[in-house]
Amino acid sequence: MDTSRRWDGRELLTSLVLGFKIATRAGMALHGSVEDYHTSGAWNALGCASMLARYLNLDENRTRHAVGIVEYHGPRTEMMRCIDHPTMVKDRSGWGALAGVSAAHLASDGFTDAPAALIEADRSGIWNNLGERW
Repeated sequence: MDTSRRWDGRELLTSLVLGFKIATRAGMALHGSVEDYHTSGAWNALGCASMLARYLNLDENRTRHAVGIVEYHGPRTEMMRCIDHPTMVKDRSGWGALAGVSAAHLASDGFTDAPAALIEADRSGIWNNLGERW
């Protein structure tokens, strides 16, 4: 990774908003596809992978692999477990971020994975207006 690259404020804010929107929509897609309510680390991971994919200038194919990798390996912990037994790890958000960053780096190095089901198999239209409706 080129550590000499610097983002300007506009690019940083755009990437943050993009990450939040992808994470929020991933959460909506996740909760629409499973019965259990999962913690925010599960969808935070997709937002982090997307943000770093943008920073690394990954093409569409590698970005899709980054999101596929993180969807598969990101934390999917049941929310009720955290409510019944409060923890200090905050809904697995830290692990989600780590998984997202790792997935983007793996994809940038050519690792591949199955497409992210939450995005590629979306039947709810959650992703239709991404980048158009904020």
